[in-house]
Amino acid sequence: MYKIALCDDDTFFYVYFEHLLSKLLSNKAISYKLDYYPTTTSLEIAIRQGSFYDLIFLDILIDLDNGIDFARQIRTLDQNVNIIFVSSSSDYALNCYDLAPLHYLVKPFNIEKLETALNRFFEKYNVPNCVSRFPAKFMLSRFQIFSILRSTRIKYT
Repeated sequence: MYKIALCDDDTFFYVYFEHLLSKLLSNKAISYKLDYYPTTTSLEIAIRQGSFYDLIFLDILIDLDNGIDFARQIRTLDQNVNIIFVSSSSDYALNCYDLAPLHYLVKPFNIEKLETALNRFFEKYNVPNCVSRFPAKFMLSRFQIFSILRSTRIKYT
């Protein structure tokens, strides 16, 4: 199961985002848990208390906070966490570059843009059931691949 966090002060955006994410991942049988944080402070507290995330979607303009500065703080706590910035403006994309974000989404984005960002995340880890435009019948799980290898008596390691 993938743990995903969304840190954004816009609750309407959260509802929209959760709908898109659910549509993409549930249809591909990818299990996930989405935690929502309306402030950077609430996400920071969760991380300091031991919450771990595979992927964080982070708003850049969030209340009085700056998502870019907060991402720097996150990097001191976990250098390997994947961060996807979301913003209503593309003006901040270059400022994020030194933080090595996985992607940058400009609001409002559609399901195809979110799919592109998620594909980048899943491809990074060679997830067999990554989000794809291919129908589910063309996707093979690790179990199916190992079953095929066993039935053909091919050695694998």
